[in-house]
Amino acid sequence: MLRKKEESTEPLDFFVELIETFLDNDNVCFVFEYLPGQSLFWILKNELNLNLGKNGAKRRDWVQYYCSEIIVAMETLHSMQIIYRDMKPDNVMIDGTGHAKLIDFGFSKKLLKQNNFRTSTGCGTIGYNAPELYSGASYSF
Repeated sequence: MLRKKEESTEPLDFFVELIETFLDNDNVCFVFEYLPGQSLFWILKNELNLNLGKNGAKRRDWVQYYCSEIIVAMETLHSMQIIYRDMKPDNVMIDGTGHAKLIDFGFSKKLLKQNNFRTSTGCGTIGYNAPELYSGASYSF
């Protein structure tokens, strides 16, 4: 069972830490911190069973807990003009202390003032994209 960390966390604690990068003849390699937990997708599907009815109050607390940590992570990115364009439960890992950490920043983008802090490129995982992305209009935070 997951346990909640008692001590306070900093907003940057909600992102996987890049430890080192290196090159060999064929590859660019990234070494990230070890996250011994599961993805949020696995937890929602297997451990919590998402029964949110009358008897699901305890499970509802877990959903609120993870959502609040994800919101802090997203607000931190947005304060740096970065949009995280592949938000899905598969890209949220739960670390060994029970905290959410965002992984996979491959689709993230820093929005620039010269573009009025907007972008129009479509990317991400189809089943998790916002409907407005399919209209072709530009978007922001």
